[in-house]
Amino acid sequence: AVPDANYHFVDWSDGVLTASRTDVNVTENISVTANFAIDTYTLTYTAGANGSITGTSPQTVNYNGSGTAVTAVPATNYHFVNWSDGVLTASRTDVNVTGNISVTANFAINSYTITATAGANGSISPNGAISVEHGANQTFSISADEGYHIADVLVNGASVGAVTSREFTNVTSNHTISASFVINTYTITATAGNNGSISPSGSVTVNHGTTQSFTITPNTGWHIDSVLVNSALIEPTATHTFTNITSNHTIRVTFALITSVKDIEIAIPESYILFQNYPNPFNPETEILFGLPERAQVRISIIDLLGREIVTLQEGELAAGHHRRRWTGNDASNRKVGSGIYFYRIVANGESGKEFNRVMKMILMK
Repeated sequence: AVPDANYHFVDWSDGVLTASRTDVNVTENISVTANFAIDTYTLTYTAGANGSITGTSPQTVNYNGSGTAVTAVPATNYHFVNWSDGVLTASRTDVNVTGNISVTANFAINSYTITATAGANGSISPNGAISVEHGANQTFSISADEGYHIADVLVNGASVGAVTSREFTNVTSNHTISASFVINTYTITATAGNNGSISPSGSVTVNHGTTQSFTITPNTGWHIDSVLVNSALIEPTATHTFTNITSNHTIRVTFALITSVKDIEIAIPESYILFQNYPNPFNPETEILFGLPERAQVRISIIDLLGREIVTLQEGELAAGHHRRRWTGNDASNRKVGSGIYFYRIVANGESGKEFNRVMKMILMK
């Protein structure tokens, strides 16, 4: 008995179970029918860890027939991934079956994304889109660059303050975390005593790593007496500059009445100036102080009452600032001159093209 394609021999109608038969010792007529049946296949559906199957398994299906629907159901906090034969839908109905099918449903734990970002001048670690399994914990560390500090940390858009770390515990949903940073600032407290000023004054706020200059200006007739920076006495100058600032500072200045030429030599003047010699009258010598607001060619000479130049104290280029020259009462030949009235004259030609010419009187007494 030979079955058609996709069928198989079942038996003969007289109960013989072999498809091939040879009847022997025949004693009567034999009339039998070969019985055939369509081929059948088995559909077996198995659930992997952390899930189950709804529907019938196993199933018996005729050739080219269809099975009934089965569904892969994940356990709580898990999700369906695929069937072992590559089918990606959790529910399946196998149709046009031509062979046995044995497949397993695969499941995986749910995972969530924590998106971590940091603004300029700092960092957060780990950074970016971080995948976290259901129920797990995830910690983030926040740090500012040198000279900066954490301004704020936002978790899911809400501020949690300027924290340096943040842990998400028992994660069951997506989250965001972002950090922002600001530059450190410091205060320089600038104060001035009576009879002068410092600019800027008061509590001056400066950024980390920057430079801040202060200008010290005595009132007319007064000079800078002392400059204390962070309580330490420094050389009294008309300006002081803090560079690469990384902490708070103080600067305090005091002033004193001018009693000598030396007292007014500190600041760079705003314009050309020739001061009265000191002392005056004098014996045996005096000092002449003059101020240049710019680099200039300068000539200082002493003239007697007849208008004769008797000695030159300065001839040449000088930098901006206050300068002084001493006259000892001698002429160009180093001879002592007599008592009386003399004049000192300055002629200056600045690098800007400006000219300055001034004459003042002094008295030599013996």
